[in-house]
Amino acid sequence: MILHADLSTGVSGDKMLGALLELCECYGVADFTGLETLALTLAPGITIERERVIKAGIGATQIHISEEDPPARSWQQIREMITQGAATGALSRSAADLAIRVFGDIADAEARVHGVAVEQVHFHEVGAADSILDVVGCCYLLTALEPARFYATPMALGNGTMRCDHGELPIPAPATVQLISGLPVYAGQHQGELTTPTGAALASAFVTDWEPLPHMRPMMVGFGAGTMNLFGAANVVRIIAGEPADLSGSIISKDDGIKVENGREPYDRESFEGKLGHHAAQDRAFYDQMSSGFTVQGCTLLETNIDHLSPEALAYICEQLLNKDALDVWQEPIVMKKSRLAV
Repeated sequence: MILHADLSTGVSGDKMLGALLELCECYGVADFTGLETLALTLAPGITIERERVIKAGIGATQIHISEEDPPARSWQQIREMITQGAATGALSRSAADLAIRVFGDIADAEARVHGVAVEQVHFHEVGAADSILDVVGCCYLLTALEPARFYATPMALGNGTMRCDHGELPIPAPATVQLISGLPVYAGQHQGELTTPTGAALASAFVTDWEPLPHMRPMMVGFGAGTMNLFGAANVVRIIAGEPADLSGSIISKDDGIKVENGREPYDRESFEGKLGHHAAQDRAFYDQMSSGFTVQGCTLLETNIDHLSPEALAYICEQLLNKDALDVWQEPIVMKKSRLAV
C-alpha cells in the first residue's frame, strides 16, 4: 500500500487524524472505538467525539477532543504519557516510537524559538490533550495502515497573523517555520493558519516523497476536516490509499525489479521493521526501491550541455552511447554563454 496526501489547504493534527481514521475503517485495521480507548488511556477524563461535516461540499470526518483546564505539560511529561501508553498495550511500540519522534521534533523547534534547552520546553497549545491525541492518534492509525511509501503535495501555510499565548504572531508561526525547514511549502491564497506546528511535524515525519499524485491504482480515500471554513475551498486533508502502478494503470508486481534512489525514510527502521504486521514487512523492501518521480520502470533521462565540440565527435559519442545500451540518444542545438552555439 502507498498513500498520497493532498495538503493544498494545509495540514493540522485534526485533519490528518480524520483522514487516517476514515482509511483505517475502510481497510478494517482500526476504528474510532480503538482511538477512543487510546485517548482515555493517555489522558483519563477527556472527551473525544467524531462528527461528519461538510466542507465546501466535501464530506469529511472531524474529531473533537476537549479537556477542562489543560495544564502546560513539559516534553518529559508528554514522553512519559506516550511511554506509559505503550506499556499498557494501548499503543504499539512502533507507534509510540513514531509519536515520540514527532513530539521530539516539536520540542526541538520550540526550544530553538524560545532559546531554551529542550528539556525546559513547556507546551501550551500543543501540550493540551487534543494536540497530544492528534499526534499519538495519527501515529497509531498510520502504523495500523502500514504504508510502504507516503507521498504528499507541498504544504499550503496560509497568510496573515494569528493570536496565541505569546500574542499576535505572523503566519506561519515561529515553531512551524522551524519544522518546515527543507520542506516544499507555499503561502496559498487563503487567510489564516492553514498549517499548524502539529501538522507540520506530522507531515515532516510521515511523508517520504513530496510530489503530485504518483502512478498508482487508487483503492480508498479518506477526508479529515479542519475547524476553519475557507472561502471557495474545502478545508480538508485528502489521503488516497492504493497500490503502485505503471503508466498503463497495471499494478506493479514485486518481480518488476525497479531500482531507484529514494529520499528519507518514514520510520526509524531499527524500532519499526521488526514490528510490522501482515503485509508491510515483506513489501517494504520492494516498495522502497520505487519512486514515481521522473523514473518509470528503470528508465532514466540524462542531459548535458556541450560547448565547443565538433559534429564528428558528437556523432561518435551518440554511436558509442547506443552501443552501450542507451535506449535512445538525440541532440538539440542551443545557445550558451557569449552567444556560442552548442548542443
